[in-house]
Amino acid sequence: MKGKREDGKPDSQQRVEANTQSVTFIPSIEVNRWLTRCAVGVANGPRKMESICLVWRLHDMDKVEVIDMGGDSFLVCFPSPEKMMQFLQHPPEWVSLWFRLFSPWKSGDKATNRRCWVTVRGVPLNAWCQEFFETVGSEFGQFLRVDEETD
Repeated sequence: MKGKREDGKPDSQQRVEANTQSVTFIPSIEVNRWLTRCAVGVANGPRKMESICLVWRLHDMDKVEVIDMGGDSFLVCFPSPEKMMQFLQHPPEWVSLWFRLFSPWKSGDKATNRRCWVTVRGVPLNAWCQEFFETVGSEFGQFLRVDEETD
């Protein structure tokens, strides 16, 4: 049996208010300086991180650090911005076999497929449902699933 609240609406229509917070992040000068020696490579199809790293080592590029950005993108960090520009101006033939795009990092570049957990505390019991967690998760990106212990 559903009751009615003081405002006359059925309990099932009760609105749950949540504090919404926006996140503003300004990267440090150090972070931006580090990225000036990095390029973003978009692979020619699915590639494993281990394979990409091995290719760089096989071509005597072991001073290069490769970071998986998710999806088919990789951040490739050179020892210096000058080394990166030299590489980009005269890329070895093997680069086109592995990457369809390879260019210096720019501020709009982002990881395309990174997963993280979002912890939500203080959820009222009447909001404890899949729909609520999908709403919260969608505020931060694409909702994937609710943890089994939460269900």
